[in-house]
Amino acid sequence: MSANIWYRDILNREKNKMIDNLMKTAVLTAMLMATTPTVGFAANNEKISNVTYIEHSGAHPSAEKFGLHHFELNVQGRNLKELSVAFPKRVRKIREIEVTDREGRKIESTTSISDREAKIVFAQPVSTGTILSVKLKGVKPRSRFGHVWLYRLSGQMVGLNPENIPLGTVRIQTHALD
Repeated sequence: MSANIWYRDILNREKNKMIDNLMKTAVLTAMLMATTPTVGFAANNEKISNVTYIEHSGAHPSAEKFGLHHFELNVQGRNLKELSVAFPKRVRKIREIEVTDREGRKIESTTSISDREAKIVFAQPVSTGTILSVKLKGVKPRSRFGHVWLYRLSGQMVGLNPENIPLGTVRIQTHALD
């Protein structure tokens, strides 16, 4: 009987230690999250915004058979000569791509669309500080269900090797068709 009480006492002490450690971990994690700058904060800080980054993405309307996916790309660091957009596997077809600046002025470019990728070559390199608005029109999915679409972006920058440099991944959420 006394061994049973002794064993229960040890289990309670171990349980209390685990709860105490869990609480310390939660507090430490919360403190770290509160003091760590987010990507959005870092991108908006002029002293460290020398890298092109994705500013916004979405789908309008989000439950259409042939949707409009769009994203905004903030060109920083070096001028952008070319932009490549790799399509998710669930995309069957994209009818057209339109590129404008944030004010809606058309950016002169040549666009080629294949099954898996679009390549946009700009007539003049896009200067730093420009926010590109890229609209993928007539996006035809392979199914009627909602998805998270991940488009991989890469680009060629003025003054760097002619290889494409990864710029990020555009995430777009859509909903199922009725």
